[in-house]
Amino acid sequence: MINATGVESFMVWNGAFTAAELDDITRYGDALRQETATIKGDQTHHELNSIRIARIAWIDDKPETRWLYDKMSALALSFNAQTYGFDLGALEKLQYTVYHAGEGGHYDWHVDHGPVGRRRKFSLVLQLSEAADYEGCELQIHASNRIDTVPKERGALIGFASYSLHRVTPITAGTRKSLVMWCSGPRLR
Repeated sequence: MINATGVESFMVWNGAFTAAELDDITRYGDALRQETATIKGDQTHHELNSIRIARIAWIDDKPETRWLYDKMSALALSFNAQTYGFDLGALEKLQYTVYHAGEGGHYDWHVDHGPVGRRRKFSLVLQLSEAADYEGCELQIHASNRIDTVPKERGALIGFASYSLHRVTPITAGTRKSLVMWCSGPRLR
């Protein structure tokens, strides 16, 4: 069910995935080769680390992950229809993201621009870790004159406009895992 009270900077859909499905996603993501996350631009190593420290792996759309792509696509369309009503056309490759306290994982304030030639409109984050498995590492969205912190419960699917300023605060203990997806579409008008 989507939580939608008043005008929010984000919406939450709890219960979209079963515990077994969350376990399957985590197991699959953990088995992938994770790489150091980067950002667009010509940052030095020090500049990059001041903005983002995370491990990522890309989940390809193939037979063993088709169920996940089908489910995420259906959820994104339903979520969008009930909230923002964006004109969406494409789902990008899914990103499995891991923040480790030992590495100082975080992602400073940013918007989800995406690859050149695409216009990201709708971002979704699926919380894969139990809230008790880590400290800090909060997804925060800066809307208007306030900063909102999203729920950390495992299985919470968070949806927000891709142009919203957001960050992941530094993780101070444990490990946080999430699945990130973006939906793009024609230019906003």
